[in-house]
Amino acid sequence: TEMLNLKQDNERLHRLVTSKSLTSSQSSLPSDPDRRFSMTEVSNIVGSVTNGDHTSTVDQLDDITLPEHLPIIPTGTTTSEPIIEDTDGKRINVAVYLGSENSFNLNLVSGNDSMIDEKRYCVIANVCISNKTTWESLDAIVRRSLKDYVSRVDPINNLNLGVECVAAYYLGEASRCTSDTQNPELLPCGYLVGHVKTIYVVLSGYSWLAIDTLIPKSIIQRLISLLTDHRRVILCGPSGTGKSYLAEKLADALVDSDAESRGAVATFVVDHKSSKELRQYLAQIAECCDSNAGDELPSVIILENLQHATSLGELFSGLSTRHLSCPAIIGTMSQATCNTTNLQLIHNFRWVMCANHMEPVKGFLGRYLRRKLLEHELKEGAGARNAEMAAVVEWIPRVWLHLNKFLETHSSSDVSIGPALFLECPIEVASSQVWFTDRWNYTVIPYLVEQVKDGLAVYGRRTSGNGNTDGAWEDPTQFIINTYPWIATHAVHGGSDALLRLRPEDVGYDVVSAGHTSGVGASSVKSLGSGHSDTEGDPL
Repeated sequence: TEMLNLKQDNERLHRLVTSKSLTSSQSSLPSDPDRRFSMTEVSNIVGSVTNGDHTSTVDQLDDITLPEHLPIIPTGTTTSEPIIEDTDGKRINVAVYLGSENSFNLNLVSGNDSMIDEKRYCVIANVCISNKTTWESLDAIVRRSLKDYVSRVDPINNLNLGVECVAAYYLGEASRCTSDTQNPELLPCGYLVGHVKTIYVVLSGYSWLAIDTLIPKSIIQRLISLLTDHRRVILCGPSGTGKSYLAEKLADALVDSDAESRGAVATFVVDHKSSKELRQYLAQIAECCDSNAGDELPSVIILENLQHATSLGELFSGLSTRHLSCPAIIGTMSQATCNTTNLQLIHNFRWVMCANHMEPVKGFLGRYLRRKLLEHELKEGAGARNAEMAAVVEWIPRVWLHLNKFLETHSSSDVSIGPALFLECPIEVASSQVWFTDRWNYTVIPYLVEQVKDGLAVYGRRTSGNGNTDGAWEDPTQFIINTYPWIATHAVHGGSDALLRLRPEDVGYDVVSAGHTSGVGASSVKSLGSGHSDTEGDPL
C-alpha cells in the first residue's frame, strides 16, 4: 500500500510539472520565466519521499516558492491539483474596503461607476481575470489574496484575521457573498467594463479596522467593546506611540455605519492656555444633553493632550453618563500624568495603555513598514519582491527595540522612543540609507545624549548588562554597524562610516577636561519632541 501511494504521488507530481495541457488550461502556470517548478526540485521532493520521508507530497510542495498570485482552494473543495491563476487576461486590484458593509453600500450610491474614494480602501493584491475565470476560482483568489497580505504584513499573528472574515466582495455591478449558493448571471470577466478596475472586499464586523490600523483584531475588538459599553476611554502613553491616530480611527469606526452621523466627530486639542475654553465647551455639551438637544451634538468627542488640563475630575463633573445622548469621549494623555482612580470611579472612564513594550505599539513599526513595502511593490513592480529593501524593513524595528533597551538601561522607560520616529523610512534602498544616516546623526544620537545625561543625574550610573556598574560602555552605534543591512558595495552617503558614535564621555560618564570637544557637541543636543507639538509627527 505504501509503495502504491508513493507511486501515485510520483505520477501526480509529473502530471503537475510536465503535462502540456497545463499551458492551455485554466490552471496553467504563470508565464514568469524567473520562477517555475524545475525538474531538480521535483526530483528532490520525490527523492526525499522514496528515502523514507513520508510527509505528504502536498506538504512538500508548500516548501517550493510558488508564483506570486497562486490562489488557495476554496474551503470544502477537494481536488488533487491546485487552482492556479490564469495570466492571460486583465489585471485588476484586490482591495479591502475600510468600513462596514452598510457604509460600503452608501458609498456606492453616492459614488460614480462603482468607484470608491481611495482613502476608503487598501489594495492588498493584483490578480488576473480572464474569460476562463469562474466565480469559484475567483472566490479562492480573493481569499488567498487576503491570507497572503496579512501573513506578509504580520508574519507572527496575521492580525488575528483569517479568510473566514471575508463577508462579501464586489466586482463592478456584481456582488458575491460567502453564503451565496448561486453565481451572478455573467462570468467575472463580464463585469470588467467601464471604470471597473478593483475588486472590493468587505470584511465582517470590525475586521476592516484591523487592516486599517494594523492592530490585531483581538485588541481592536476589546477597544471597541470598551467604547460601546462605557462610552469613555483615555489612551495613555509616551509621545509617538500613535494615541491621536488610534483615537481618530476608533471615532470613525463608531460612526462608520450611521449615514447621518458620519463625520460627526469633534476634536479639541488641549494646551496650557486652553483649559478654560475646554471647560466651557464641555459645559455646553452638558447643557445640550440636559435639554435633550442631542441632534446638535457630535457622536464622538476627541480630547487630545489631557495632561495639560487642570483638575480633570471637575472638568467632567457636568457630563453625566446617564444621558443616552451624551457623546462618546476619547482622550489622549502622556504617560507621566496618568491618574486613573478618580476618573474611573466617578466618571466611568476606562484607560488603555499605549506603551512601547506591549501591543498594540510593540509590533506596529514592523507591520507598518511591511505594508509600506508591499504597497510599493504592488504599485511600482506589479508585486515583484524587493529582497534588499525587505531586509532594511525587517532591520528598522530591531534598531528601534535596541535603542529603547539602551534608554531603559541608562535612564528609564518613560523616555523610550515611539515608533513614529521611523515610520518615514523611504521604500527605496539608496534613499533609505541616506534617510537613516541623517535620522541617526541629527535626531537619535542627540536625543540619546540628552536622556542618558538626565538619567545619570537622576539615577546615577546604571548597571551594564551583566550587572556590573564598572562594565564596559556599549556604544549603540556598534549594534547598527554589526547588523547594517545595506550592501557595502552599494553604500551611499558614506555608508556605516558616516554614523556618529556615542562615547561615554559624551554623556558625562567620564570627566571631560576643559576645552575638550566630544564627538557629539552640546549644541547639537535636542529632544525628539522639540520643535513639535504633542500631536505632530504622531502618524500612528
